[in-house]
Amino acid sequence: TAIHKHMDMQEIAKRSIEYYWSDLGERQKEYVSLMTRYFIRIAAKHAHRIAESEFIYGEEAAGVERARVDIIMKKKGGLHTRQSEVSVRLHLADNEWRIRDVIFDGISIISTINSQFFSMLRRLMKERGELYVTTGTLDALLAKIREKAEAPADAPVPPRRRASSTPAMPRDRRPGASLRGPRPRPSPSSPAARTPGGGPGRRGRR
Repeated sequence: TAIHKHMDMQEIAKRSIEYYWSDLGERQKEYVSLMTRYFIRIAAKHAHRIAESEFIYGEEAAGVERARVDIIMKKKGGLHTRQSEVSVRLHLADNEWRIRDVIFDGISIISTINSQFFSMLRRLMKERGELYVTTGTLDALLAKIREKAEAPADAPVPPRRRASSTPAMPRDRRPGASLRGPRPRPSPSSPAARTPGGGPGRRGRR
């Protein structure tokens, strides 16, 4: 597929793993490469549907560094026409508009991948008997993503989830912290303490 050439794959890769991005260190380039291959495999599964669809461009909104383009995608199937609402989110990178997310019928690609990868981290931690995400956990995650990126083209399409402002992990896990010691919990009155949900623990500085 050619669409990935117009996407900011580094930004997508960074957002897909959020605050663990800095912990990848020298493996960030490898992670971006794996994410690109993973995205191409998923996009290839929908290439036939996209090629047979009619695109109707709708509302556009642009700011200084971000923009949005809404599209109606129509595909005829038998006696019925299937219609999907697509919202393309872009940002300005190196003086060029690059795609940072695509939302199909309210389902964000980034949110979906983010959810999948954090689910992988939870499973890996359980399998490895770990309480916190470690360098070994991230190595195992990259191996899993490589396995998915190299999966046959007829492998099942991963499920998507609706876009949400709720993070896949608690907000008190901040980027940039090391993996060496427990991070203090936020005070009860802070926004982080009120964030719902939970996820893999992450060590911070002592």
